[in-house]
Amino acid sequence: MALIRTAFWCLLIALLLPLVPLGPDEDTGETARLGYGDLYAMANATLGDLMGFCDREPDVCAEAGRVAGALKVRAVALTGHLHDWLEAELAADAEDRARARTS
Repeated sequence: MALIRTAFWCLLIALLLPLVPLGPDEDTGETARLGYGDLYAMANATLGDLMGFCDREPDVCAEAGRVAGALKVRAVALTGHLHDWLEAELAADAEDRARARTS
C-alpha cells in the first residue's frame, strides 16, 4: 500500500512540475517536450512494475516487511519520547509564565 501512495505522490509532483524541454529531435531538429500524457504513461508503467515486484522477489518483500515493522516500532517509541519531552517543556513554560505574572 505504501508503494501505491508513493507512486501517487510522485505522479502528483510530476504533474505539477513544469514541462521539461528534452532537447532537439535528431530527425526534425525541433525541441521535443515531455507532455502530460508521456508522464502519465511512464508513471503507469512504473506503478505496474512496482505492483508485480513482490511476485518476482518474495524474499525481498518479506525482509522489507520485517524492516518496516522494526522502523514502525522505533518511530512509535521516538514519538512517545518526543511527546513526553514536549509535555515537560510546555509545563515548564507554563510555570515560568505563572511566576512572571505573580512577580
